[in-house]
Amino acid sequence: MKGVSRYANKEFSKINSIDKNVVLESPYNLLIYITVKGDDLGSKPKEQSWCVCMRKKIGQERVIMTRLNICSPVNLDQFKDTCKYPNDVDPDLAKELGISMGKDLFELALKGDVTLFERAIKEGETNLNKRFTVGNFSLYTALHGAVFNNHLEMIDLIINKNANVNVLDHDNNSPLHYGKISYEAMEKIVNANGNINVVNNKGETPIFVQIRNGQKRLVDYLLEKKARVDLVNEFNENLINILINAYLDGKWERKNFLDMLEVLNHAGVSLDNKSKVPFRDHDYPVVVFAQRDDLEVLKLLLKLKVNFNRRSNNNSTPLMIALSKKNTGLVEFLIEQGADPNLGDGEDLNPLYLAIPDIKMVQYLLDQGFKLNYANIHGLIRRSEDFKNEALTNLIKKYGAEVLAEEGGEKLEEIKQEIPQESVQSPENKEEEKKSEKPVVKPKSKKAKSKKR
Repeated sequence: MKGVSRYANKEFSKINSIDKNVVLESPYNLLIYITVKGDDLGSKPKEQSWCVCMRKKIGQERVIMTRLNICSPVNLDQFKDTCKYPNDVDPDLAKELGISMGKDLFELALKGDVTLFERAIKEGETNLNKRFTVGNFSLYTALHGAVFNNHLEMIDLIINKNANVNVLDHDNNSPLHYGKISYEAMEKIVNANGNINVVNNKGETPIFVQIRNGQKRLVDYLLEKKARVDLVNEFNENLINILINAYLDGKWERKNFLDMLEVLNHAGVSLDNKSKVPFRDHDYPVVVFAQRDDLEVLKLLLKLKVNFNRRSNNNSTPLMIALSKKNTGLVEFLIEQGADPNLGDGEDLNPLYLAIPDIKMVQYLLDQGFKLNYANIHGLIRRSEDFKNEALTNLIKKYGAEVLAEEGGEKLEEIKQEIPQESVQSPENKEEEKKSEKPVVKPKSKKAKSKKR
């Protein structure tokens, strides 16, 4: 240790002080943290390394980590009250070092050695609700440690010693929040008056976590015990938001997912919540399942009061998605549920544009109330002409006859004719042709002038 300290002094240009924190890593090794404070700490001693997990940057301070082998005789007095008790050290050695065995009840509970745990609480710390630092900031109790690895016998022991089963960790998670908790462990804690509705720092109760992890049996149990279903977390997600995200992430089998949707619906949960924000990792549910052509799930979402005109992240509606996929059944379902055939992406695309060249689908959308107007009719006619579909072009002109007549001054009867009569050349018709040509001529003349400039 002195050698390490001397080397550190030699390496750094300006050192004000050195503090040592010695941790007993095993019966034969000490893990030494040397905190160095100074003005020039850009480099470190050779054959040493900065301890990343304990690195500090408050003023000029760094931590060096090294290991020292103590297989040879060592003066134990110099290490008294400086070591933390780990789970792999013999109790007799710990006692000789003057270490309180109660300092690491979390580690003992994590390991699951009931005999050693009982001996530790007899000889040392008896506060089973004490929170122990793990790593830099994590604070866990013995019960947390037992639940991590589902040591049922250890859980029974801790509960029988009157430990607080609702004790919280650094994130305000109770033991019931942990995703790997078994059904048996959860049952033991709940039967010991464990609070199934405790809220953690994310605004989530245990049922949020278990739904996210696809633990159907645990979710069923929590619902049976009257877990609250009316909450939203810090992202404004409710239980169905969490369920759908978990299903899309592969945590739920399809049958279990569909069953749980029904269960949560009957429990009063819907997607008509206050947030109206997209999922963090996915689009809105009605959009996602339209993209997947999943009519079965969409029919279930109907019961959850979803908005079938909800725009996706790129402003497409579910109806536009179904039309682009040419899924007639899905299109008809969405129209029946109130999807607006006139709702486009706010720019160039609209449902009828996507339906071209399917004349039957175009006819269907027109019959369902798609409105032809000055803004869209010419683009739709040009698109149908691109497919060289005369019947489709005439169909659009027929439904848009009034718009075309008002715009161009043409007679309604002439527009409605599928084949225009070219033989009619009255003075009135010639005047109408001149009027209709003017809008085309003006833009060309403007462009020509701009080029000369």
